[in-house]
Amino acid sequence: MKHLFTLMFVLSITMHSFAQDQGTFLVDGSSSIDFSSISSDQEVNPYPSELSVKISSLNIDLKPAYFLADGLALGLSIFNESSTTIYENTAIPDKDENKSSTFAFGPMVRYYVSDLGLYADLSYVFGNVKSEYSSTGNTTTVDEDKMSQLSFGLGYAIFLSDEIALSPSLNYVSMKTTVEEGATSPTTGNLVDQVYSNNGIRFQLGLSVFFGN
Repeated sequence: MKHLFTLMFVLSITMHSFAQDQGTFLVDGSSSIDFSSISSDQEVNPYPSELSVKISSLNIDLKPAYFLADGLALGLSIFNESSTTIYENTAIPDKDENKSSTFAFGPMVRYYVSDLGLYADLSYVFGNVKSEYSSTGNTTTVDEDKMSQLSFGLGYAIFLSDEIALSPSLNYVSMKTTVEEGATSPTTGNLVDQVYSNNGIRFQLGLSVFFGN
């Protein structure tokens, strides 16, 4: 068994050394799916209330790149995310729904450390977030805001063949959304832009394809 693991490790290094050569093309695609459901019961005299919140999201990150040098790839990051949040009160009844769709793109750079399959990945994308709000008995409201996202990740390429590898990675993500004239200045009373910041850690499982050399 020990010899088997040693052989697999050597084969992975060998295949990877050819895959990251200068002049090779890389296409990397990754995705993550999140779903959560929260419910609460509360008694507000004389009316009971049962509130449920359901959140689901799907994001896809596509990264075509070209190896400028052995181990160093420069390319484009194309990011798309869709999410839905549903607030429902079964006692009234009342239902609010918030749908958002994000599309962004920007530069990315990836560096493979030696021939061990380890890599570091940095990308910065910018684009728009389109949000749609609807509630029971009310008309739908649509907003479109600007966004930017900085992502830094560490991953490992597990080669399934000479050209194809699974690429699990752990990423730190910092996202900013700007709502134009979304707030009022406390000093002047004028409308000003409001900026929302979200930071977190995201695990992604990607599929990498190497070709062209």
